[in-house]
Amino acid sequence: MILIRHLLFTLTIILSPVMGGTYGQVEACEGAAVRDAAFTGPRDIHRLCVMAARDDIEADRIYQHLEAWLRTDGRKLNIELHRADVNDTELDWLKEYGLPGAPPESPVTVLCGYRTMERRAFYIQYWQPEPAKEDLAALADSPLRERIRREIGSKMALLLYVKGTDEQAGTTEATLHKVAREWSEKQPLAVEVVELARMDEKESLLLAFSDQGPSGPEWVAVVFGRGKFMPPLAGEDITETVLNQQMEILIGDCACLRSPLSLGIDVPLKWESSMDTAATALRPKTDTTTTRSVNTPVDPIVAQPPSRRIFYVTTLYTAGGLVVIAVIVFAIIFRRKAD
Repeated sequence: MILIRHLLFTLTIILSPVMGGTYGQVEACEGAAVRDAAFTGPRDIHRLCVMAARDDIEADRIYQHLEAWLRTDGRKLNIELHRADVNDTELDWLKEYGLPGAPPESPVTVLCGYRTMERRAFYIQYWQPEPAKEDLAALADSPLRERIRREIGSKMALLLYVKGTDEQAGTTEATLHKVAREWSEKQPLAVEVVELARMDEKESLLLAFSDQGPSGPEWVAVVFGRGKFMPPLAGEDITETVLNQQMEILIGDCACLRSPLSLGIDVPLKWESSMDTAATALRPKTDTTTTRSVNTPVDPIVAQPPSRRIFYVTTLYTAGGLVVIAVIVFAIIFRRKAD
């Protein structure tokens, strides 16, 4: 029985890329531009976790309060509520919540970002014992996130620009506007530069998700889809060449290794499904060019029949599985003869 369990586990690992999410993601976005596919694929779902002992009455009250908030003011946010037992010795705190271990004091409420593609959590901020009313309001929305939600469906992308605090501050601003202007002229949808103050308290959540400090060089992040931020470029890394490369990715075909899910992180943003269908497509799935009417809505992505590439990959993994089975069978036979 032990050998059988090992066999099943091994086959699961071998065949999961074919039978699981990778296949679905590849087939789901084939034929669409990366930017358009960002309005149909899954979003990163972040974690708001109440941490305390399992029988902590105060923690249960906080959980119920936050649960009600997510059904009302926090509705449509890409955030889910968790409850973690600080005495759970089997919990992987780093993997699940981006923490080195259980918090030393409880109850405490922790906001953690979560990268779906990497299956990795990272710490954002905490409140002890719970977020106040104004904290929840800041978590639910902000002026810039409201602007992103309002404009991103009709834009190819936004270039979120934060000036630096060093002597090089402002030196790349002209480059950003040049790139935005040139792409707006050659594509049916515009690219726009949006400036964010580095110490804007109303946008503290966005700034926390950027992973950039309160001081340092200026940085810029490409924003597209349902509030997806590409990893920020900072200081000398902000060049016309690199920005153009990122724009090229957005107009390129969505594929296994270049899907929206792999290009950054979705910041907490309220989003209605109706906003997906209202978004203007960069190009329809049936076109092989990027020229199109700006009034065409984004087409829903439908799974297509398996491609030849998927067939080859499936065959390869299946063959690998058969080899594993053969090795285990021979090992069993050899062991029985030895006994």
